[in-house]
Amino acid sequence: LLLHCRKERAVAATKTYVTSLVGMVMIARALGAEIGAEELAEIPEAIRVALSCEDAIREVAPYYRYATAAICLARAFNYCTARETALKLQETCYLGATGMSAADFLHGPIAMLSETTPLITFAAQGPTYPFMEKLVRRLRRQNADILTFSNQEEITRLSTMGIHCPVRVQEGLSAIPFATLGQLLACHVAAAEGSLRLLWPGKQVSPVWAVIGFQTANGGGAELVVFFTRLYRCARMHAVVSGRIGGTRGRCARKQGMDGDAW
Repeated sequence: LLLHCRKERAVAATKTYVTSLVGMVMIARALGAEIGAEELAEIPEAIRVALSCEDAIREVAPYYRYATAAICLARAFNYCTARETALKLQETCYLGATGMSAADFLHGPIAMLSETTPLITFAAQGPTYPFMEKLVRRLRRQNADILTFSNQEEITRLSTMGIHCPVRVQEGLSAIPFATLGQLLACHVAAAEGSLRLLWPGKQVSPVWAVIGFQTANGGGAELVVFFTRLYRCARMHAVVSGRIGGTRGRCARKQGMDGDAW
């Protein structure tokens, strides 16, 4: 199936993934799925709305530059969004990210939850939204650090930080604009990590590779892991103690906690 998205110019393929989703939607419609022509016509506008959230995503991205792991969670149609976001974080940031079903997360993997492992959740209006809201409430009671992308403002307020992206598509189509949000997050976390090139001039280095490099050079990897863990905890502590709450950022963003690089 020709996707008409032209040549990918990076390892982190973005166009091919999004157009593959659109192609699958068109196949499903041809096989009888209840997807109207007007709903297909709304997909480009939904992607434009997601792109309009870029400034908000750029603002929260520096908060994650010292994280060495992350867990991406969603359900149903956006399970693929969690997986795609984790993959993009791996490819662009060399971040130890894992994407999984939010339902499966409760059956064992929740043991990975810690103060230094941020959670990234995707919650679209639809049948799975009540589960995602309940999950975020539970994890916040456990002091989890959660960044939520949603077209419902309530769940973004419950999270540590949230991006409210008001796309108006059914849940089955929400994975298309939500994939754009996850890809933008990976892009700007990678850009924020650029400051770590001080360790190796001329190279962009993530915390994970810094640890590997130091461990190889002089066996100091364990100490460096502790160093980055403390940096991440410092950033997180600042967000909790300062209690800053950002108002509406443009049309798409609500951010609670740390204000970019201000910490």
